[in-house]
Amino acid sequence: MNKSKYDYIKYIVITYLSTLLNVILNMLLMSMLSVFDFGRVSLGKSMYQSFEYSHLGVRYGLDRLLPHSDETDRNMFFTSAVIFTFCSSFLFTLFWFFYGYSNFDFYCYFCVSGVLYSVFTIYKVYYRAFEDKRKFVGCSFWIMIFPISVQLIGLYLGDIKGFLISMLIGHIISITVCLKYYDVTLVRNKYFLIKSCKKLFSVGYLLFISSMVSFFSVIGDRFFIADYWGVDAVGIYAVIMFFFSALTIFSTGYAELIMNQIMLQPKFRNIIKHLFILILINIILVLITYFILPYFINSFLLKYSDYIELIILISMGVIPYGILPILNSYHHAIDKRKVLLAIQLICNTLYFIGLLVILNCKYKLENLIYLKLGFICLLVFMMLGSFMYFSKISSNKCI
Repeated sequence: MNKSKYDYIKYIVITYLSTLLNVILNMLLMSMLSVFDFGRVSLGKSMYQSFEYSHLGVRYGLDRLLPHSDETDRNMFFTSAVIFTFCSSFLFTLFWFFYGYSNFDFYCYFCVSGVLYSVFTIYKVYYRAFEDKRKFVGCSFWIMIFPISVQLIGLYLGDIKGFLISMLIGHIISITVCLKYYDVTLVRNKYFLIKSCKKLFSVGYLLFISSMVSFFSVIGDRFFIADYWGVDAVGIYAVIMFFFSALTIFSTGYAELIMNQIMLQPKFRNIIKHLFILILINIILVLITYFILPYFINSFLLKYSDYIELIILISMGVIPYGILPILNSYHHAIDKRKVLLAIQLICNTLYFIGLLVILNCKYKLENLIYLKLGFICLLVFMMLGSFMYFSKISSNKCI
């Protein structure tokens, strides 16, 4: 078997093993914790996920520039991205400190782990740009599998406190391994570092703003729910959305693997092929969920059995939502970041207007799920329309 294909298979295995471990971890948390405590954990995880954006756009610059750079430039861009991301992560920590001041002794574990995660992600992006994916796969293991495995052990041995401590320990060990075995030659020229950082930011800032807007609709809405309906409501909403997130992991992983290919060859037929592959696979995943989920919930998470219909309902959104990573990469490749941002702003503005109406009027949780589905469909419809439009323009230029 071709080594490249073998690495792809290993990465897909790592992705789904990570999903499985996440399912087990969250199932244990949901079964062991009260709805209130699980709501707190959900908010903490949202804080942790926010650090994925602490690069403030330079990571997206890496995605665009690394495939076209030589080794010297790659190392220069990498050094700038690591230093910038590490420094900006402290601004995120400061923000979350003031947000959760009264409970920061609980949320600090998520924030410190988030800082380490943000730096490790730069390593992963760096090695993804290489044709040889072995180190990329290795990095993926240490960031996706190892920390979760340690958290499972900590939760089993020490309940929620053990979970929090083990999460921090797992990330410390992962970053230590990263520095030792996946080290990159750092550039120490301040002038070139500042210059490369500006270049990374200028290329990636629009996609960063777009991604941050998307983050607020996917994760950030939980903080509004907590403020209006309480942490218990966040716990229930998190249970429903967890299954949706688990089903989208394949699409995200698939898009990561072919990102360089899309960046170098953003052709219509190439994109269409990958879109159909993702749609087909996601339909199969949703069908499996439809038949298995009721048995799964009633057997292991009986206290959430009242929400089976809502979980199945939101899982339908995986079919259109799963193609978004490909469409995002396409717009990034053809340098239509402003269009991407405009679409995100329109859809998210409408979503949050609807969200605030539902929260203020104290409608049912079901209304939130329908709102989320409507948001997904609108976003995908606009992204597909943009993709078809720019593909047509590109084909006309070639004639």
